[in-house]
Amino acid sequence: MALNSLSVLLFSGLCWTICSADIGNWTVGNCINVEMDVILNIFPDAKNVNNTKLVEVPSVAQNTGHCTTALNETEEIDLHWEELVPNTTTPPLKRYLNITFKVNTTAPNPYYGLSRIDGYYETRYFDKNVTDEDKNTTVLKQFVEYVSFTTFDLKKLELETPLNMSYMCQDIGFISMHSELHDTSEPQGGSGNMLPNVTITANNVMLDAFRPANQPPHTFQAALDCSARPSDVVPIIVGCALAGTVLAVLVAYMVGRRKNRAAGYQSV
Repeated sequence: MALNSLSVLLFSGLCWTICSADIGNWTVGNCINVEMDVILNIFPDAKNVNNTKLVEVPSVAQNTGHCTTALNETEEIDLHWEELVPNTTTPPLKRYLNITFKVNTTAPNPYYGLSRIDGYYETRYFDKNVTDEDKNTTVLKQFVEYVSFTTFDLKKLELETPLNMSYMCQDIGFISMHSELHDTSEPQGGSGNMLPNVTITANNVMLDAFRPANQPPHTFQAALDCSARPSDVVPIIVGCALAGTVLAVLVAYMVGRRKNRAAGYQSV
């Protein structure tokens, strides 16, 4: 998916300097096996786009999820973790990441892939005076600010993988997600403040979804290596060469036909 080139360079440079591999391994029943190092690039300040947070999903993140027995439904894995706020007695800040997989059942050779990513990232607690309508008084309450992000439903599945295979990739590149800043004091359904897109990448990736019931637990099916995918360049070159050959034959035919007609006129 498209991503601002400056953000990519900044993210990549920061990752090389401070990101360390923290490869997690999570399972949902026997339908999803996931192994990867996931990194989020979040812009939590609407007034300062230079303020970025690189967040690595810890390998100790807890997970839940959803399995299905029907290929026309989705499978999901949810990752939850918390972070303590230094030098305070406030509760830990919560983080959440949901990854949804879907099958393309209309393809000649059905395949599954990533169909949506959602998440939120709590940034801070703050106090705010609010009106208690029952007592007609103003009271000080604590609220939490958070960043929400989503890809929405993707038109095209990412990380396409044939059914009965797993997906393997050293680096999946960057996926960009719509992002907003909210807090729990705003009315339900509030639009929040727009933020620069959150980006997500993953390294050392092994994904295995829609696994058959007889697949041994905690083992991956035969892997499709993303680096071994056939390039589109060769088919394009072959197609262009064939089109050029057909065009050359047509031109030669037209030229020859015109010469034959000219020769016929001269003989008369």
